[in-house]
Amino acid sequence: MSSSIRPGIMNIKLMSLALLCCGANLWSAPEEIEAKVVYVDAKNGFVAISKGKADGLGAGFDFEIVRKAGDRTIQVGTGRFEKYLGRDLMSKLIVDDGTVGAMKIDDLVICRRKV
Repeated sequence: MSSSIRPGIMNIKLMSLALLCCGANLWSAPEEIEAKVVYVDAKNGFVAISKGKADGLGAGFDFEIVRKAGDRTIQVGTGRFEKYLGRDLMSKLIVDDGTVGAMKIDDLVICRRKV
């Protein structure tokens, strides 16, 4: 009887090992997330974006603000994560490079995981 149970136990152990070795990132954020600018505060030098904690964003990402112009993509600036906003549904980015006043609502934000 133990010989018929053993293959099933071996399969479970092998699947668990495969998940541990290869699937470690199954529940973490992807390497790149796209968001949109939802608020621009030129006076205080920050923007709010449409993604937050539940999307896996945080200090471990680099943020590039870009604008689509026809078939071109123009970099408007870069920013760094400061904190979550609105029940952690959005993120506040301090703009490090670029003119906040030139940024617009609906500009695209490319959020790339830092390596």
